Amino acid sequence: LKPGASPSSGASSPSPSPSSVETLVEECSVLILLTLQDLPPALQQRAFMPSLVVLLSTANPDVEAMAAEQLGIQRLLQVPMDTTDEYADTAVTLMLDLLRRTHA
Repeated sequence: LKPGASPSSGASSPSPSPSSVETLVEECSVLILLTLQDLPPALQQRAFMPSLVVLLSTANPDVEAMAAEQLGIQRLLQVPMDTTDEYADTAVTLMLDLLRRTHA
């Protein structure tokens, strides 16, 4: 599903312009990418970085860590793709537990 497309419509809208992607990245507090190479070059040159960058399926964590340091990323979470289901299960379980405690 492309950004801006409605899941029920079946038709996808055009991809957002690079400037709108830059605006979205500048406004976010968490950025989820497959690799830091997916970050557009124009954004790599900016001083702003989200408070947390999550990388999924990092093939070479050491290279990604060095790239993050060069980009000024202070909080980098690298999640291997083979464990994402377990992380998702744990996150949902913790959210349900929090809801039970706050609304019980």
